[in-house]
Amino acid sequence: SISVEDGNENMKHSLTYKVYPVIVAELFFTPLVQMMDVVENFRKHVLAPRARDQEEMNGYFTVGQFKLAERYTDANKVLFV
Repeated sequence: SISVEDGNENMKHSLTYKVYPVIVAELFFTPLVQMMDVVENFRKHVLAPRARDQEEMNGYFTVGQFKLAERYTDANKVLFV
């Protein structure tokens, strides 16, 4: 008998088909969240102008640790998976 479908009906049940959206989301979502840095922007633009003195304001502008090795590891993990 001739199938109406194009032969990819088993593709929807494969692991690759189910994991692909997760990999694509991690490829774009994680770097965007890291670039936006919501917490630091909130501290600098909302909390710092409301500080009571200069020392408290300077505390809001201190930057957290930036781990370049962790960023490279995340990028390579997505790239090679």
